[in-house]
Amino acid sequence: MFLDAIRSLRGAGASVEVILPRHGRLAERLESDFVPVHTADFPILRRSLLSVRPLGALAAQAWPTVRGLAASIRSLAPDVVYVNTITLPHWMAAGRKAGVGVICHVHELDQLPGPLASVLLSPLLLADRLVVNSQATQRYVRSRLPRVGPRVSLVYNGFDMPAALPSPPAFGRTRRLLLVGRLSPRKGQDLAIEALSLLVQWGHDVVLELVGDTFDGYEWYEEALRRQAASLGLTDRVEFGGYQIDTSSAYARSDVVLVPSTLESFGNVAVEGLAAGRPVLATAVGGLPEIVENGVNGFLFPPGDAATLAAGAARLLSNPAKATDMGAQGARAVRARFGKDRFAQGVFGAVASVSRLTVPEVAPQVLSPTRR
Repeated sequence: MFLDAIRSLRGAGASVEVILPRHGRLAERLESDFVPVHTADFPILRRSLLSVRPLGALAAQAWPTVRGLAASIRSLAPDVVYVNTITLPHWMAAGRKAGVGVICHVHELDQLPGPLASVLLSPLLLADRLVVNSQATQRYVRSRLPRVGPRVSLVYNGFDMPAALPSPPAFGRTRRLLLVGRLSPRKGQDLAIEALSLLVQWGHDVVLELVGDTFDGYEWYEEALRRQAASLGLTDRVEFGGYQIDTSSAYARSDVVLVPSTLESFGNVAVEGLAAGRPVLATAVGGLPEIVENGVNGFLFPPGDAATLAAGAARLLSNPAKATDMGAQGARAVRARFGKDRFAQGVFGAVASVSRLTVPEVAPQVLSPTRR
């Protein structure tokens, strides 16, 4: 979504430069789009830092960090600083210090205790405008920081929609479940494997494809998933597809898409699954109920409930005609609500509201990759 935000701004005629903490895969993709990329050493507020001692050390270095980042901002002389996540609080303070309008795009929704959540969100008070990706995220931010209410803009994530409605699921002899996302306890791959075991016990010939890999330091989770599959006799029924930039072929060969996350601020995979014409089984948490309409284009189930997930999958796998109809309804619905043009207009409108940029007469478009 960060790449699409950049492409939206450039599609509206804005000049964009990006500062990242290091040069990696994201930098390469930006550079392939001819976006100038700089690197700078700045802290990221990761979950491992959310305790008294690490936060104290971070606070002790805050002023020198903010001062250095503000100097970087002044050297680039932007109209606005667009911060893509709440985990970069120093940039919001630096934008303020540099006298530049500040936007923060909030993609996060967490289950932190009240005081800790307030600490994490408090830098948002420094932003002139907040963009949130769902009503759930909006409620979360406003409940912790009521003062920012008037500054919040809801902009749903946007997606490329195919020109024609997608082909229906094949529903071959062996049925296929798909889960796309980084391998992480929050994404619920372990729950999906548990549900797969139940489906096999109930007599279903089904496989589960997992597309995604781990963040550094979470390799243990993939190993645990492989052990889980082996212990349940599912080694041949769980396919590890790894990281894939283009997941369209994975959706095309699937019959049903799973989103068993413990929490999702929005739910990109739910939209992608529906756009591919597949019914979606998703947990009733965060922004997912804003995408999946229970009983219409998929089913919602309580987080952590493998039996209900398996039962929902069984209903769809046993009734291909119903599942195909639900997927088709979902494909039509997400086209109307989650197109990239709407996203582009929302992002640029938020940025223009705190800068000298003017909204162009022609609606902003998301530039295709590699276009200047």
